[in-house]
Amino acid sequence: MSSFADRFFWARHKANIGAPTIAEKTGCSQGLISNIEKRDAEGSGKYNDKFAKLFGVNAEWLRSGADPQPEGFNGRQARAARLAGAKKGGRVAPMHEGDPGNVVPLHANDQPVWAAGEGAPADRAEFLQRRMVNDFQDYVKIAGVESALGLVDLFPRLAALVNPVKKPERDGK
Repeated sequence: MSSFADRFFWARHKANIGAPTIAEKTGCSQGLISNIEKRDAEGSGKYNDKFAKLFGVNAEWLRSGADPQPEGFNGRQARAARLAGAKKGGRVAPMHEGDPGNVVPLHANDQPVWAAGEGAPADRAEFLQRRMVNDFQDYVKIAGVESALGLVDLFPRLAALVNPVKKPERDGK
C-alpha cells in the first residue's frame, strides 16, 4: 500500500506542477509540500481536496489510496523516486508522457538516474529541458520578469563554461 506522501509526490510530478505553483494555487506553504514529501506525511486534511483538484486526481484516492487509483500509478516506483529525491537532496523531473511509470530523479551532481528503465541521451535531454522550462516558469512567478531576463542572459556564458569553444591560434604564437 502506498503512503499519502507517495501518492502526493506521484500526482504532483505526473501533473508536472512545482512547489511554488502548488503553494500559490492552494494557499499552502512550500514548507508544507516539502514536509509532506520528506517526512512521509500521513495526510493533509486541510488541503487534500485542493491538491487533488490541482493534480487532476480523485481526492479520496489521494487521501487514503482507495480505488480507483489513477492509470499508471505504481506505489513502489513512486516511493522509490520520492525517497531518492528526498534522501539524496535531489529534484525529480516530471513523469514521461509516454510511460507514466518512468521517473527521473536528479541528484546533486545533476546526473539523471532512471528509477525504471533506461533511456537514450536524447530522452534524458528532453526530460531536463521540460524540467528547466517548468522550473523557469516558477522562477518568473517568484522573482519577476526582470530577474528572469537577467538569468536568461547568463545561459550562453554557462554553456561556454561547460563546452568551451577553442580560440583560433594567432600567427607566430
